[in-house]
Amino acid sequence: MNQHGSIQLAWQDDLLTMHTTGPFNEEGIDQAFLELRTNISEANLPRWYRIDILDKETYGSPQVMSVISQSYLWAMTHGCQAIAIVCANRLQEQLLEQFTTRIHINLQSFLTAADALAWLDSQRFGNEKDVFSNSLSA
Repeated sequence: MNQHGSIQLAWQDDLLTMHTTGPFNEEGIDQAFLELRTNISEANLPRWYRIDILDKETYGSPQVMSVISQSYLWAMTHGCQAIAIVCANRLQEQLLEQFTTRIHINLQSFLTAADALAWLDSQRFGNEKDVFSNSLSA
């Protein structure tokens, strides 16, 4: 079967930004998870932060959602300190909330990148502000 769904990854200091595109099938999410693991391993940072920006088409089957959950858990055991997810709609936010009620990791969902970056700022530096808030130019 052909792969559906893709990710784009970019680092700015210790902040990994991941943009997702399209609905994912199992082949697409497996490839995305491999790209993510490789990218993080090559960065070789002891502590880092992650923001995922989902497009409105980012969905998947229960098997796809399981791999996405594994990616969050893998990240947290490989130096990630906090994950902010920018959802494009309420359905994505609800699906994410179902996951976070079962697994307790430092992950929050947001509807805007500005709110997500402000939260990551608070996770990184407590009361210091604007560390990440100027990171996303697009």
